[in-house]
Amino acid sequence: QTATCLGEGREFHRIVLATGSGGTATGVALGLHLEKRSRQGGSGHGLSGSSIESPVVTSFGVCDDPRYFYDMAEIICSGMGYA
Repeated sequence: QTATCLGEGREFHRIVLATGSGGTATGVALGLHLEKRSRQGGSGHGLSGSSIESPVVTSFGVCDDPRYFYDMAEIICSGMGYA
């Protein structure tokens, strides 16, 4: 969906979502990070050559505390090979 919007020239500056386990928020943030890295000539996938800035991800935890979500994001990213 994001690639379709950006490919059509539509910009958005923020992605806002609720999170219960941290998985979706981590996936969105990691995906945007990899997309930005690919535009800067690094490895990854994305819209290479695009000058559009990546949106900011704002996630509201519906349970637990912020530390839980930061820890979960670290566990998920480490499990995928990103530290």
